[in-house]
Amino acid sequence: WISLPEGLNPIYAVAMTADGQFAACGRANQIFIYHLPSGQLVTRLTDPQLLKQGLATQPGVAHRDMVHSLAFSPDGNLLASGDYRQVKLWRRPRDMQKLNLALGTTGSVQTVAVSADGQWIAAARADKKIKLWSVTNPKEAKLLAGHEKTLTCLQFSPDGTKLVSGAADQSIRVWDVQEGELSTQGTGPSEVNAVAWIADGRQIASGGADQVIRIWKLPETPGGELSQAGELKGHEAAITALAAVPPKGGEIISGSSDGSLRHWKIEGGKMLKEMKHGGAVTAV
Repeated sequence: WISLPEGLNPIYAVAMTADGQFAACGRANQIFIYHLPSGQLVTRLTDPQLLKQGLATQPGVAHRDMVHSLAFSPDGNLLASGDYRQVKLWRRPRDMQKLNLALGTTGSVQTVAVSADGQWIAAARADKKIKLWSVTNPKEAKLLAGHEKTLTCLQFSPDGTKLVSGAADQSIRVWDVQEGELSTQGTGPSEVNAVAWIADGRQIASGGADQVIRIWKLPETPGGELSQAGELKGHEAAITALAAVPPKGGEIISGSSDGSLRHWKIEGGKMLKEMKHGGAVTAV
């Protein structure tokens, strides 16, 4: 047995889970697992015995020889891989705890948010403060303070550089994630229940107790405040949830305690569709 050349990485085998969520492919003696809806690499499988025996110098090596066959079990929890005269079974881990983040002695968590790249986590505390963690350095958490009443919603910008928060004090605040400081803010006539980044992260939508969705424009110069750029009206009770429609965020979905979901086009403020849920909507 000799090591395979580094530049030799043919794919001779692929497999997909029955639910279409994950795909595996073999590159030389390595196995890559992908999450299909997002197109993201999940992991490279490592046989620890190869490391222990000195047959592999670093993690990410699954076999000694080329991987020529792959197959998922019907439930997707087992993956079989075959090389020269050998089959290995890989079990998908369940409930693997990666982080245990201490919120502090401040009571319950009000709401949480995770950045799209998975690098930042934010949690609203009962003391009206936001705790912000970097996944790569969770011990150095930042504490964001400024809201005067209960926090109701958090959401990271698409690029993960900003965090918007809404609260019962009728304010919306935008925070610089890297610096952990307030970037800009705005105040409306009603308590804020939901927020969403729209228009490629250049604007923010908010919804609250007064049944109105407000569109806010980010300031063009540092130190400026959020300015209102429009309103969407139609719900008959408090707006409780908002979500931008990908990929550009030119449309939005709103949920309300009036039991309806509404699909809006931001430009022109046109409602495209109304869907009756049959009960109060708490998340979309």
